[in-house]
Amino acid sequence: MNYNYIKHSQFDLISPEKRLVDGHNEAPFGRALTNLQPKYRQARVVKHANGGEGTMQMEDVEALTDDVASLELTDFQPRTVDRKDEPARWRQNGFRSIATMLPEKDSYLRLPSFLENKYPDVAALQKEDRFGVTDRLRAITEVLRKRNLGTIIDLGGHSGYFPISLFQAGMVNKATVYDFDHDIVMAGRMMVAELGISDRIEFVEKELDLSFLRRMPVVDTVICLNLIHHAGSTFDMDEVERDGWEAYALSWLAEMRSKCRLMIFGLGLKSKKPRHWDVPHAERAKCFAHLAERVGWSVLYDANVDDIHRFGVRGANGRRTKCRNDAQRHEFDESAGEQSKSAETRRKYHFYIFE
Repeated sequence: MNYNYIKHSQFDLISPEKRLVDGHNEAPFGRALTNLQPKYRQARVVKHANGGEGTMQMEDVEALTDDVASLELTDFQPRTVDRKDEPARWRQNGFRSIATMLPEKDSYLRLPSFLENKYPDVAALQKEDRFGVTDRLRAITEVLRKRNLGTIIDLGGHSGYFPISLFQAGMVNKATVYDFDHDIVMAGRMMVAELGISDRIEFVEKELDLSFLRRMPVVDTVICLNLIHHAGSTFDMDEVERDGWEAYALSWLAEMRSKCRLMIFGLGLKSKKPRHWDVPHAERAKCFAHLAERVGWSVLYDANVDDIHRFGVRGANGRRTKCRNDAQRHEFDESAGEQSKSAETRRKYHFYIFE
């Protein structure tokens, strides 16, 4: 008997028809599985059927289950989801099925403004926007307000908040959103179905890595806001360990240069991510901009996400990357402003627009 183990911060033991999930997207469970990664590296790169199917033998699954149990995650509460029944369940409950996801998924799952206004009771279930999703959208619409972004691809685009919002704003003609999370992809499909734009915004459930970028079609604009800093941790582990994250990022940026004319990009600046990048943390946002310039990109806009929240789109532009010294960068974090967990999380992300 074989099972698939799909990499992510969820514990997914998948049979052909059912999967066992814990319902957690946040620490400590995600971090705990990351710590087990070296032992189960091959298991964590299993692809869905459309990307080449892989399996774990039953004894490996049992070993993994024992290891997870040894982590003493007392709040681990597995449940079974029957995938065969999902389409019928979505059809039966309609858009309001998404209400069951909002309390469970991370705060990247957000309703576009039209759906928030139409379903205020569902919108009220959304988690606090601790990743600055709305701040990033505001930066995109203000900086690019006079542009048509044409056909776009959103890599790791979750439930399509950005393509849907930009389409509604008249800035996008057509979009394809790629994400590996089955439930999130279904949520995105429900949103565009409710809006009547399923023919304009497509969702594809797929694992993403550098090899996919090389096969990706050419489009006008690419959005990639929560992906590349995970390279070396959850995908392309061997490449990043062998070449270092900086060389890997250069390859990624060069591939992007051949695929689009405009790129809306996000970089996580976390304590342990990106891995294998020997650059001081305070210099990373500026260094990444220089990497993009080395392969032909121009920096149209760059800002720390929390700075966008605090100082506005224009006031945040270049505030960190144009600092004269580390003391000035540190001053931004220590200056008067919101000192909540959401602010702390937003400060871990840097936002760019390249052309």
